[in-house]
Amino acid sequence: MIGRTHAATRTSRRHARLGALPWVVLPLVAVLWGVSLPGIDPERLGELGLVTLLPITFYAALALLAASFSVAICSPRPHTWLLLGHLVLFIALFHATPALSYGALRYSWAWKHVGIVDYILRHGVVDRTIANLNVYHNWPGFFAASALLSRTAGFESALDFASWGPVFFNLLNLGALLVLFRALVKDEGLVWLALWLVFITSWVGQDYFSPQALAYFLYLSVLAVVALWFADRRGVALTQSTAVPRRPERPTRGVVMTALFTLLALFAAISSSHQLTPVVTVLSLGALTLFSRNRALGLCVLMAVLAVSWLVYGATPFFRVEVGDLVKSFGNVANNVDGTLIDVSNLSREQRGVAVAARALTLGVWALAFLGVLKHLHKRLTVAKRPDWGLICLAGAPFLLLAGNAYGGEVLFRIYLFTLPFMALWAAYLLRALTRGRRFWLRVTATFTLSTVLLAGFTVAYFGKEQQFYFSPSEVEAAQVMYSAAPQGSLIVEGAPNYPSRYRNYEFYTHVAISREPLASRQRVLNNPVENMKRWMSNDAYADAYLILTRSQEAASEPLGALPPGSMDAMRRALLKAPEFRAIYESDAAVVFTLRDRSRRGTP
Repeated sequence: MIGRTHAATRTSRRHARLGALPWVVLPLVAVLWGVSLPGIDPERLGELGLVTLLPITFYAALALLAASFSVAICSPRPHTWLLLGHLVLFIALFHATPALSYGALRYSWAWKHVGIVDYILRHGVVDRTIANLNVYHNWPGFFAASALLSRTAGFESALDFASWGPVFFNLLNLGALLVLFRALVKDEGLVWLALWLVFITSWVGQDYFSPQALAYFLYLSVLAVVALWFADRRGVALTQSTAVPRRPERPTRGVVMTALFTLLALFAAISSSHQLTPVVTVLSLGALTLFSRNRALGLCVLMAVLAVSWLVYGATPFFRVEVGDLVKSFGNVANNVDGTLIDVSNLSREQRGVAVAARALTLGVWALAFLGVLKHLHKRLTVAKRPDWGLICLAGAPFLLLAGNAYGGEVLFRIYLFTLPFMALWAAYLLRALTRGRRFWLRVTATFTLSTVLLAGFTVAYFGKEQQFYFSPSEVEAAQVMYSAAPQGSLIVEGAPNYPSRYRNYEFYTHVAISREPLASRQRVLNNPVENMKRWMSNDAYADAYLILTRSQEAASEPLGALPPGSMDAMRRALLKAPEFRAIYESDAAVVFTLRDRSRRGTP
């Protein structure tokens, strides 16, 4: 008996020493990451983006971080600040690296969002009937807030801070998820493991400077407030541990009223900022209400009324035009799914690999969560206890979006985004259930192995398209030269809409992308770019005309099958030789053309 006591003591001391290792490893990870940054030259990005460009020290830092987290989470008493440090450092590794290395705003849609903020800064209002990017003028909450921030902080443009959107929003999401998970489950270890799984599998990339990023954080915040202050005490917790302190059973009337006003303010911001998130919020609250996780029975109905009211009254011009398409697509699940899944046979070999990694990661997370739910159901039903149907339905509610609309070919991506927190929670539950009672090293090995597999898929899926998302200084300069030279009412012809575009005075120009033209029109341009571009750009309906071709346009169109390989370079060379065209800007990465003589008239 004494020998067993000594052995247990030695084991406990050994585990304590191992539990202290992450405190040493985290600074080493930070140093390795810092050493990696100078070795990242985005001008050398290939078709696998940052995946093949990141130095070995970056991957060493990532492996050490995963190993350190596995040790920390499996320790007998996980330290909250230590676990938080791992997640913050992970956010820095993946989301601060592009901001520090690129020197320019990443992702073309972020530039367009800057353009909406620029419009509000110049006009002080939005134009709900505007033809160009009108959806943003009908849901202007995010842009109005960004304009207010720019004006208050003295920024000339949202470009001054937009590059840090991914870091900012991921940190916000970390805080909201921590509150939400702690309100939903009682096991502190499960909370932090689920948080880790969320961030190492969130590949969709809706964390950039965008309305979706803000609305997603607000969505998580709404669920957190409901789970904290309106959860029915009959709701089932996943585990019986009491490591996390619980709130009082009966909050005061003042607290309840404050929480209600907070919820309505959060949902008003969601409804005025994004089209899809209010629907998911109502569906999620409906799931919580249906299965005794929400005592505020009228809250779901009230939020549904607010969402519909904004759609009908706040976004009236958009709703009148789109209502027909919304009705046609409703219930057409097969078409909505097909609209999301691209044909990988049209992609280059490298981009096929990125698409496969993203799909495998998505299905893998959903499969782990499904197994976790089965494990939970078996455990509960075996002892005749009620399963936690509320958490199960939170993971499944966003799938109802499939019956609504293809959402511009992104509905499956958004479903994954909204299901991820709860899918990660069930995946973490599965891992904890399978490793409970096992030896320390077995638990660490299982956690590290799963983390490594998921991180491999995440790295490829998240960083594999950076050749499209990165804009070199010369591409930014080319856009600046073009917009500075173009008078109001000009035609802007672009090889593809993937470059720093529409970020200032965007309402003054008409943009036409060759890659989005009908196939016959596209083929005519590629067969004879000189004559067709001359005809397009001499149209007297426009004050002037410009053609911009960039490396990023090529990266976004040719590997994805929108244009044949080499076609944009062939167009560039043909126009440089043609005496009818003049290059007002030229570099290895970008060229801007205009006609020498616009006297010959034509129509596109």
